[in-house]
Amino acid sequence: MITRLQLRRWRSFDHVAVNFEPGTTFVVAPNGVGKTSLLLGLTWALFGERSHVDAAACVRLGHASAEATVTLAIGHGGHLTIARTVTTTGRTTVDYRDGEAALDEESALALLAEEFGAPIEIAARLAVIRGPGKDAGELQLREHLYDAFGVSGLRRAAASATRLHKQAVAARKKLRSASRSQLSNREQLTTLAAKLQGDLDDLAARRESLAAAVTSALQARQAVTAWEAHDVASHDRAAAIDELLRSAETSGLVGRSLDELAEVVSVALATNRRKTDQAQHTLTEAHAQAFAARTALALLEDQEPSCPTCARPFHGDELNRAIAAQNESLALARDRITSTEALIDELADIDKQLSSLLAGVQALSRPLVEPTFPRPISDPEAAAVTAQERLRQHDELAGSVAAERAAIVAQLDNDDALKAAYAAEKAAWRREALTQAAAAALTGAAQRLAEEYIEPLSRQVRWRWKALFGEDGLQLRPDGSIVRVVGDRELPWDQLSSGEQIWARLVASLLVLRSSTTLPFAWLDEPLEHLDPRARRIVATDLASTTRSGRPAQTIVTTYEHMLARQLAEDLPDTHLRQINRTEPFVLPPGSAE
Repeated sequence: MITRLQLRRWRSFDHVAVNFEPGTTFVVAPNGVGKTSLLLGLTWALFGERSHVDAAACVRLGHASAEATVTLAIGHGGHLTIARTVTTTGRTTVDYRDGEAALDEESALALLAEEFGAPIEIAARLAVIRGPGKDAGELQLREHLYDAFGVSGLRRAAASATRLHKQAVAARKKLRSASRSQLSNREQLTTLAAKLQGDLDDLAARRESLAAAVTSALQARQAVTAWEAHDVASHDRAAAIDELLRSAETSGLVGRSLDELAEVVSVALATNRRKTDQAQHTLTEAHAQAFAARTALALLEDQEPSCPTCARPFHGDELNRAIAAQNESLALARDRITSTEALIDELADIDKQLSSLLAGVQALSRPLVEPTFPRPISDPEAAAVTAQERLRQHDELAGSVAAERAAIVAQLDNDDALKAAYAAEKAAWRREALTQAAAAALTGAAQRLAEEYIEPLSRQVRWRWKALFGEDGLQLRPDGSIVRVVGDRELPWDQLSSGEQIWARLVASLLVLRSSTTLPFAWLDEPLEHLDPRARRIVATDLASTTRSGRPAQTIVTTYEHMLARQLAEDLPDTHLRQINRTEPFVLPPGSAE
């Protein structure tokens, strides 16, 4: 039973807390004040996602999150508190408490299911009955009624028997009656099968030689390819040698063979390198000469110059002649350096050309490696084609013989199976009949059980309908659907008026709640809407007395019918009034404190 509901930053409420008592409580408020906000808050706090409430859209404008907390009296003196929060982005958290002890979600849901005597999904639909246009559609009761009254097990057994019956029919159709005319001469077939097996053995032995011939022919074809490649490489090598000898001859290096040319190039390379060494020596001497001339000129340019050789002072024009002589020596040394460096560069180019030529000679001097297998003396292509064709024809023959033998063996096996076909067919017919009878019996039992338990509910639905509308016609069928019979026509749920739908939902839900669950409460949203004044008073009085039997022990009704609710609260025991005003959203019953 619900003992307290508290909402924070939820739709039209910044903060509201309502305490509830056993019996019937009318929550009265004008339209737009917050009755629906209370219902949505309670439904979401209690059932979470199973309530189908868009909690993120219920966050009060200007706030980032909302809270909904409901406390239930459970068992014998216990209390279960469920506190949920949601942000505007849809992120939710939930906290379950059994008294002061925290519970995990699985344990909490198990506790609720035990308390309600029904699955949480069914409890969410039966405990909260919303007004017309606010629910997802027709009330779906079939699965819950079937589970509650034990029909589901029979229906599952009947479905299983039906599947077994279909399997039995299929198995029986596959069987064929054994006939003596179908039995073949087993002795002749056995002899033929043995002969064909001998032929297959001979063919298998012959195939080895044919396969070896194919392998040999393919190897010969590979040898031809390898020798052809070797011949092409030999021809290309000879052409390259001729071209190299001619190119060397144009450079003055004459050789009649690669060996002679290699010797000539080696001699020329050695000679060129000796010349290079000599040039390097000359370059060193020229640099020494230049250094000596620059050193002498530095001494001659002193303030009191003297002869660099004998160290005596100069007389007359001896100094000028000495300076001229040293400048001439420096100029000669520089010319000698320039010409020697040019010669060294030229000799380096020649060295590079001779080295490259020698490398080419050495590369062409390496002999080609011949294939390891002998050169074929005949055309292997035709031999390979012939060998492959012979092997193909052999395999086709072996395949046809194997297929013929397999057919004979299958026929022999089939003949053996035919001997047992009589008994198998009889068993199949017997199984087919038994499964058909079992399916029919189980289906009939499930139907009778549904009618036996649901028909009393249907009679009460019809009686309450007639008490309100003065005419018969509303039916709760054994499959859980609700229709209205008018004359010889059946009106489905979607063709009932809004008032008819809310009353049908109300009556059916309360009756099913009482007969097949232990739900301690029911919250009814605007059940008096769309009813005329007479029907409104009858329904309100009926709702005020729903808790007298103790199932449910608590009924909460939201309505804008203030005068009618107040009169019932004054006249009837265990009937309470909670009024919500726009200016005073925080509501507690007398004597309660926040």
